[in-house]
Amino acid sequence: MKKTVVAFISIVFASIVHAETITWIGTESDDWNVVGNWDLERIPAIGDDVVIPAGKTVTLEVSSENLSSIEISGTLVMNDWDASLNASVVTVKKGGILTSGEAVFTEDELSRVWIKCDTLTIDRDGAIDVNYKGYKGADKGTDSSQYLPGYGPGGSTVVGDETQGPSHGGHGGALYNANVLNPRKMPYDDYKSPSLPGSSGGSSKWAEGQNGGGVVKIEATGSVVVNGAILADGANASAYARIIYDNDGTKSWDSPNSVQDNHDQSGSGGSIYIVCDNFSGSGTLSAKGGGGCFPLASRPSYSAGGGMIAVHYSVESQKAVSVEGMTITAQCGLYERYLHNTITDERTSYKTTNVDEKDEPKEVSAGMGTVYFTDEQIALQIAGKSLTGNILGVTNIVYDSDWNFTAGRVKFGEEGVKVTVNGDLTLSGEDSRLEIGGGMTTNWDSRVVMYAGTNVNYLTVTGDLKLEGVSRLDIHAAATNGVDRFGSYVKVGGDMTISENCFVYSWSDCENLGSPVFEVGSLNVMEGAVFSAYGRGGRGSYHEKNTSYASVYGGQKNGKGPGSGSTLTGGSHGGMGGGAGTTTVAANTYDDEFRPCMAGSGGSSYGNAWAISGAGGGLIYVSATNGVIRVDGTIDASGRHGSILGNGYGGGGSGGTIFLEAKTFLGGETGQLIANGGDTKPSVSGATSLRSGSGGGGRIAVWCGRPWGEGLSDKKVVKSTSPITDFPKSMNYEGSYSVAPGEAFGEYAEERNQGYEGTVYFCYGRLPEGIVLYIK
Repeated sequence: MKKTVVAFISIVFASIVHAETITWIGTESDDWNVVGNWDLERIPAIGDDVVIPAGKTVTLEVSSENLSSIEISGTLVMNDWDASLNASVVTVKKGGILTSGEAVFTEDELSRVWIKCDTLTIDRDGAIDVNYKGYKGADKGTDSSQYLPGYGPGGSTVVGDETQGPSHGGHGGALYNANVLNPRKMPYDDYKSPSLPGSSGGSSKWAEGQNGGGVVKIEATGSVVVNGAILADGANASAYARIIYDNDGTKSWDSPNSVQDNHDQSGSGGSIYIVCDNFSGSGTLSAKGGGGCFPLASRPSYSAGGGMIAVHYSVESQKAVSVEGMTITAQCGLYERYLHNTITDERTSYKTTNVDEKDEPKEVSAGMGTVYFTDEQIALQIAGKSLTGNILGVTNIVYDSDWNFTAGRVKFGEEGVKVTVNGDLTLSGEDSRLEIGGGMTTNWDSRVVMYAGTNVNYLTVTGDLKLEGVSRLDIHAAATNGVDRFGSYVKVGGDMTISENCFVYSWSDCENLGSPVFEVGSLNVMEGAVFSAYGRGGRGSYHEKNTSYASVYGGQKNGKGPGSGSTLTGGSHGGMGGGAGTTTVAANTYDDEFRPCMAGSGGSSYGNAWAISGAGGGLIYVSATNGVIRVDGTIDASGRHGSILGNGYGGGGSGGTIFLEAKTFLGGETGQLIANGGDTKPSVSGATSLRSGSGGGGRIAVWCGRPWGEGLSDKKVVKSTSPITDFPKSMNYEGSYSVAPGEAFGEYAEERNQGYEGTVYFCYGRLPEGIVLYIK
């Protein structure tokens, strides 16, 4: 496609003969095709040099002639989808704006910025700006019960409580609980050559929905230099109502007319598509999704998915230019809430960050948009500095020196991606997040799932891996073939350190249970740090409401994993899940109790009403056979709880696995090892009965002393269900550990609903006694 475009443009501009300089004066209207609006009293012709002065606005509704150049210091509005701006040299000067028409409801009315040129230069403080110029947000409803959906392929749906934000390059955000289970809006468009605008948000009686971002298409035979900006963002929700958190913890509402349910939905990011010989500059490319306000009322404003950015260039030509200092972002919308101290009357807003969400359900948040590059050159220059998005087109990225990741959120989402750092990798700053794998998204059982495909992912660091400040690392595993159970490898030649307020997340494939493994020189989980696989094992199931409200049950659905629940049961792993009477028995336990290496399983759902069963805990497998593992923070592989509403039942997920092996295992009193089963809980609306079982506990195993891989026999191993104190130089752990089953809460909970405890073993491989003398 690129070769075809380049050949076409070259032919066009080869025929240009230089004519005259023609300047816009705009005395009659803003229409490009009105003769009296130009100083030479004619419309620009082939070969002309066109000037649009500052303070002037021009509207172009048909394609221009093939100009020699155009210089934009004022505003040029391109108000038709099929109209292109054709010029050998296009320059957007300081204060100049090139934009499209306003947002619209229907596809037939859309417009975009489409440039065909040899070179494009956007000067500092100049912009191609199509922010909020995609699909238009829904109009206000006519009464308090009317909530209108947004427009576009990923338009926000508003049906009572079943509401979500719009999508484009990433899925839209939505609430996750037993009462809101509608499918999320999934990504659309071609990430390699995006061409569609962002979708819009739905509305209520009190607020219009918000607009999606517009479309920019640039076809250049030569260089594209961006020192200003190319903008295609979706609009933020208006936050029409505000929740007030008082100093005593209570909450109230602050909104016009004391209305709580008046929230509009945000707009998703648009499209930026660039084909050129080389791409450079220190400006900004942005296709961000609009932010939401959550949690607020029963119909919150959900955040929107990011848009799509694609930059194609000649690999050889790109080596001669730089994008150092450039910001490229397809950030998903983030959430904002308002705080009010009633004593001081101080009101402040709080916005979530890339590191937030932590162990909250991932369905709440929207998905980042996509960023596609021809190869890894641009990513190498700005990843960890000023790049945010799901990076595609890059499968093998190598840093031949230390990599200091100080800002932004980067997901290398290609299947089978390999990231290598020949030095130290340090994540720091207040909002830094790196993700390996997990770039694919789909709706499975009406719940959004991120997965990593079937090719194994690798993160290799020859030096130290350090998380500092407030940073986060996510490792997503690919599905495996059953022979190799590990779907991602993290290999650290030196020390891996997770500092206070930092987070590492281990994601198993939620269908297949392929999981990550960490091979490190040593591991230090400091006090206040979190290493988690909470709810990141086999997925739970979902049961849809029987809309006829029939008295018979709508049936059962099982979770994923060897111990997945069925017919009201919780997931099993180290301990069996809870059941519902003598005829309802959970699956058997599985995995090796001394050297476990499998994720937990999801629970079941059942009934004729909404229900979500909990996902199993994932796998945290860390091998430091010749080093030290120290745990003063939290390592958590617990299962997630199931939810119940009326006659819908969701069992808890089972606990996952924590397997640690090292020469020395240490930890203070603040250390925690947790692989509990998930609870079974009524929703906030309550439940008339409670029948589902909670999840069984997971498995914890800690090995130290002599490595098992050296052919250690069982006779040389000391095994205990508590830390072994006989070898203090090799094992000295004072922290807590738990593989408890989940609890079955509620008025109708019975002992039979309760899962069973998992297994814990601390194992010491005896070192060779005495002196071994080898004589040749």
